Amino acid sequence: MALTNEEAQALIDIPKKIMVDEQPQDEYIMRFSGRIQSRFELVSDDGTQIFLLELRQGEHNFFKITLHFQENSKYIGLLRIDYNGSHKNPKISMPEVPAFVLPFADAFIRESHVHLYVQGYKPLTWAVPLPIYDFDVKSISNMDSFVQAVREFCRRINITTHCNFDGGLLL
Repeated sequence: MALTNEEAQALIDIPKKIMVDEQPQDEYIMRFSGRIQSRFELVSDDGTQIFLLELRQGEHNFFKITLHFQENSKYIGLLRIDYNGSHKNPKISMPEVPAFVLPFADAFIRESHVHLYVQGYKPLTWAVPLPIYDFDVKSISNMDSFVQAVREFCRRINITTHCNFDGGLLL
């Protein structure tokens, strides 16, 4: 199932809630202990779309942290932030590649970066360095910055569930 850039953005923008036992939650406590590897099922407020939020910490490099969001019926990645990772972008750019992404064609990004859905490519094939992207948390160094990053990511993908946090980040 291919999406246009506009359809992908509409899926990001649609209000959604965290699901527990097939029930949308108005409030939720995200609990963490040890290395973070958490998955949260999400549902659109109108109940028509299912999504997945995944928070993952590197097995060997604990500062490599991924915040991943996808449409979950067709498993289409819509947005991902990789802290302390690297990525190689495609060489060829089609007209659907957003203008702010074009300078990074064929680039090897060796810093925290944001993967974006771009029409005509495999999901999340394109990335831009996090410092140029409109996202407030540019690095994660402790539990506070991790919580800030997750909160900002949840806002960005329009999760309306109020989340609290319990536990710590293994560093």
